[in-house]
Amino acid sequence: ACLAMILAASLCIGCGSGVANNEKEEPEIQGTLPQLSWSAECFADKLFVVYGDSITYGARVSDKRSLYINRLSEKCGFRYKSFAVSGSTLAHGNDAQQKNGSGVQYVFENADYNRQADYALIFYGANDFSHNVRLGSGEKVSGTYSSVSEYKDGMLYVYESLKSCNKDMGIIFITPIYRADIPVNGLGLRMSAYDDAVREMCGKLGCYYVDLENLFDADNFGEGSRYTPDKLHPNDEGHALIYTAMLERGIS
Repeated sequence: ACLAMILAASLCIGCGSGVANNEKEEPEIQGTLPQLSWSAECFADKLFVVYGDSITYGARVSDKRSLYINRLSEKCGFRYKSFAVSGSTLAHGNDAQQKNGSGVQYVFENADYNRQADYALIFYGANDFSHNVRLGSGEKVSGTYSSVSEYKDGMLYVYESLKSCNKDMGIIFITPIYRADIPVNGLGLRMSAYDDAVREMCGKLGCYYVDLENLFDADNFGEGSRYTPDKLHPNDEGHALIYTAMLERGIS
């Protein structure tokens, strides 16, 4: 389990001015996070807020009931409110990102829902990769969401924003799924670097994550795949595979 960390009491993002305190104290190690599994025992009657891109939105599925998040909801008995937007990135900053918004933006704008939720599920990365979002350091954030332009910094902003709304909320990130693992985004970065960033930041922040790296590859997500019509978005069968993998791989 990841180590839990406590934010400085003066921090207020998302539920206040949207400005981070540049003089935050170092978080203290509190202990270990409770173990979670995709089960009714953990999640029955809980409320999730869900943030993501076109995968979570359900582009290319024929029936929204096929979505991985809906399957999880039915199995575990939780309710959810989805703020997934096709084409959105996690970080915010350049024209490509601002066109469809960003996770840091949507988390900030939906503070009322965040206050009510027991858990948040965060699933971004494919668009950050393709839109040249740098990894960043994840060591500090400052200003409003529009100034958060790097991936790890986006994770930190989302974490702090959610926790400022609800300090008891459980936060679960999902590693990005397959895009050709070659440096095609102008930064010399591979898709796997964004998966690594999720694992690193979850360990640093004390968050949960679900590891879907290598679930899809060039063979099963390429031309003629049963899991995708366009080599980008999972279809009904693709979401079924994501759901099954989430159950099998568990929550770290």
